[in-house]
Amino acid sequence: MNSSKLLMLFLAVLFVSSCELIPQKPINIVGVWSWEAAFDKEKNDLMISHDYHTIEFRSNLTYEYSIDTLVVKGVYEVDEGNNILRLDYHNVWELLKANDHELWIRNLTNEGHEWHLKK
Repeated sequence: MNSSKLLMLFLAVLFVSSCELIPQKPINIVGVWSWEAAFDKEKNDLMISHDYHTIEFRSNLTYEYSIDTLVVKGVYEVDEGNNILRLDYHNVWELLKANDHELWIRNLTNEGHEWHLKK
């Protein structure tokens, strides 16, 4: 391998490894979100059997949502990039896809629900 190819390979490896160091912009989770989809762990559509309203994440790290006649209030935690939600310290949520206007999250504990939310 000649030196120019070796240099190009080195630069490519350096570029790829440095991409991991670029900080991601935190997601703006604060606001009112509506359900676009909700599934259980067997991928059954929960929106057929339940009336999903809205979920509001507030800047003081509290949230409130309503499904059917049930209103749930609590606190949530996020990491520096708002990437992992923990609702009431016992439900851990994995962020599957996100931007400031759309969230796909999956409950890693309990029911394994997956929610698609939009602002």
